[in-house]
Amino acid sequence: MQAAITLQRQDRYKEAIALFDEVISIDPRRESAYNCKGLTLKMAGQPKAAIDCYELALDVLCGKLFRGLTNDYDNPIVPWKQVSGETWSSWVMKTALYTSCHEQNITSIGWPTGETAAEEERTRNHGGLLWVDAKEDSGVLRVFLPNYFHTMRERLTETKVFSRILNNIGGALMNMGKHTEAGLKLYEAIAFIPHGDDYDDPYIAIYQMQKNN
Repeated sequence: MQAAITLQRQDRYKEAIALFDEVISIDPRRESAYNCKGLTLKMAGQPKAAIDCYELALDVLCGKLFRGLTNDYDNPIVPWKQVSGETWSSWVMKTALYTSCHEQNITSIGWPTGETAAEEERTRNHGGLLWVDAKEDSGVLRVFLPNYFHTMRERLTETKVFSRILNNIGGALMNMGKHTEAGLKLYEAIAFIPHGDDYDDPYIAIYQMQKNN
């Protein structure tokens, strides 16, 4: 990683990307390697390829956070909170789908509707559970509860990586001239900056974008 970053700073992008690929082959669950490779691709004038790489970083990060969860009734009940953007919820849903597909007994999955989510918030029927499994004729239905989404949201907020990946996606979209989409990613990046983390890159990017437009 250090050697690749050094090459990146020397504008030796092709060599840096090759080293990041070597890091990923050794440790495919290292989201920072995908993020750094994406940044190098952006610097090399390949913003679309950079975004693809950033999204791989999101896959790895969310998978890592999911594997750290325990589906326990005594888990903390994390309250609903309004946050900017939809990237986080899309990846949290994608992670739930992907991990469930790899469990042999799970044949279908479900999400809470607005009505059932409100009911769960009011009654706390399932305590701190993140999902519940119900037997069906065709197998097992896994329903992910609101506490799963709220818990994953907080985990993403606690890690510095998520806001930085969103910022980098926003930067790549700016390079592609997609300013509206870029702005959405940058504002979401701000919403997920961990408390006390002095990270001002998305603020600067928004200022520059507004200034240029």
